[in-house]
Amino acid sequence: MGESAKRYGSRYGKRIRKKVSAVEEKQKKRHRCPKCEFMSLKRQAKGIWKCTKCGNKVAGGAWKPEVEGVGLVKKALKKADDE
Repeated sequence: MGESAKRYGSRYGKRIRKKVSAVEEKQKKRHRCPKCEFMSLKRQAKGIWKCTKCGNKVAGGAWKPEVEGVGLVKKALKKADDE
């Protein structure tokens, strides 16, 4: 279990504390900026991500800058452009 969920002590159960820890670990780590390609994208608020290097702001998911279904949408758009 990560450090972030230790604030709950023994409350709420082990499984929930483990899930909270995993989510917070994802959102607190640095991600790759789509503009400058550096690992400097940090979460500023829910759904708002900002690059500390180039200052680029990106709208994304609450826990990760990319939403799960983005790959499917990009694939569909590329297929539509090819036709």
